[in-house]
Amino acid sequence: MTSPPVVRVQRVMPARPEEVFDEWLDPEALADWMCPRPVRCVAITVEPHVGGRVRFDVDDSGSLVLITGQFLDIDRPRLLRFTWSHSGWTDPTVTSIVSVGSV
Repeated sequence: MTSPPVVRVQRVMPARPEEVFDEWLDPEALADWMCPRPVRCVAITVEPHVGGRVRFDVDDSGSLVLITGQFLDIDRPRLLRFTWSHSGWTDPTVTSIVSVGSV
């Protein structure tokens, strides 16, 4: 059996961990940085509790793309774990983990 691929991305942000963490749960902030231009988020739903939904309705040059998921773990300001599904993927569900910490 093959293990699923793992991708790790690390960024240093000029902000406190609490501020970076909160950007992941703020629909207005997500609309600004999660959808790179010319793609745009038409609607964003964030229910920031374990079991809560996350949903992005994205206009990708006239095509509607749905990105949906569910929060599995929230430990402010250190950890977010959620499922991530894209309407165009053949095997749509992956789990993403966001770890926030001080440098």
